[in-house]
Amino acid sequence: MRDALPLQAPVAMPGGRRSRWSFEVVASRDPFVPGVGFEFDESSGWFELHWPGRVHVRSRVWLEGASPLQRVARSPRG
Repeated sequence: MRDALPLQAPVAMPGGRRSRWSFEVVASRDPFVPGVGFEFDESSGWFELHWPGRVHVRSRVWLEGASPLQRVARSPRG
């Protein structure tokens, strides 16, 4: 996404914060082996899906930064 939208403004998040996130997804064919499962590694943020004979998907999302939204003082009449 960083390559596709390099100049995209950060998205305003509820609660008055502006955040920038990164996503990484890797998918590959998986040989048929018994067992189907999901795995999440909290220390690295990787989520894995194993669907034997179909696909092996790994994805990770992490917060790059956040900051309070700047409030601009407005006059009562405009």
